[in-house]
Amino acid sequence: MITLALAQMAYFVALQAPLTHGEDGIQAVPRGILLGVFDLGNDLTLYYVVLAIFLFGLLATFASSIHLSAPC
Repeated sequence: MITLALAQMAYFVALQAPLTHGEDGIQAVPRGILLGVFDLGNDLTLYYVVLAIFLFGLLATFASSIHLSAPC
C-alpha cells in the first residue's frame, strides 16, 4: 500500500507543478532533426519515424516470443 500511496503523491506533485502545466501537458517542445537527416517538424516525416519505431518494436517482440517458445 505504501508503494501506491507514494505513486499517487508523485502523480499529484507532477500534475500540480507549474513546469508541467497540469493536465494540459508540457507545450511548445521543439521537434528537432533526427540524426541530422530527418526533419521531425514535418508531420508526415514524424509519422513515418514513429511508424518505423513501432514496427521495429513489434517485430522484435514477435521474434523474441518465437525464439523463446521454440523447442531446444
